Amino acid sequence: DDFIYRNLFLGIIGATLMHNAAVKQSLTNHRIRKFFIDLLISEIGIQDKLIKYGKMKGYLNPVPKYNLKQS
Repeated sequence: DDFIYRNLFLGIIGATLMHNAAVKQSLTNHRIRKFFIDLLISEIGIQDKLIKYGKMKGYLNPVPKYNLKQS
């Protein structure tokens, strides 16, 4: 389950980055830009759900804790 989750999560991150670049490159064509923006928004929603699921199942690596106080 963990392996499948990580593959899906990395795939969604890669698709989000690719569609973000496509939005930046499609400045002149409004119809194509809107298409990529819609894809990007839906992928961000999927990422949000995957992050919540990963936290619930314990699949995400713990975030390192940093001590901000200086000695």
